[in-house]
Amino acid sequence: MKLLILTLFALGVTALSAIAVPEKEAESKTSAKEQKEAGSTKPVDAKTQKEIRAMEDQLRVAIEKCDEGVLGQLLADYFADSIEGSEKATNKAGTIARCKAGKLFFLALGEEKELSRSAEIVTIRGVAAAVENKMRTDDVERPKAFRVRRLWAKKSGKWLLILQERAPIEENEREKSREQSK
Repeated sequence: MKLLILTLFALGVTALSAIAVPEKEAESKTSAKEQKEAGSTKPVDAKTQKEIRAMEDQLRVAIEKCDEGVLGQLLADYFADSIEGSEKATNKAGTIARCKAGKLFFLALGEEKELSRSAEIVTIRGVAAAVENKMRTDDVERPKAFRVRRLWAKKSGKWLLILQERAPIEENEREKSREQSK
């Protein structure tokens, strides 16, 4: 029940940030039409992009080395990791426990990742290969790729991961997206 509440809280933070007070028009570098099309999100400046890429790299290294200390610093206390369509989510402690058990894998986003910002939350989205497929030997069919969304929030001058959401991609979906990108 606590996990459900934490997940709902993280999603609520996202929703509230989407309706935050917009900045002055003079400060905006995008046209009104672009802002309308993008909703309440705005482009991420180069400095923030660099910071988020560095945080993603720190997260990758921490997971690969199973560094509990670094994971503890990167994940917010209300962190939630979920799979779309599932009623379950894993919190910070559960994620660290999965790492200790060797069941936590970093889902590296491909080159076509997109970043957007809403208030103090930066969302990074992309497609990632399912690394755990390489580690599994059972006959259970697993997705070969996921659509991944991670939310990073800046708190007290440092970035914290507050949400990771994965959505399995079926093989026919992957083929369609490849054809569309050509």
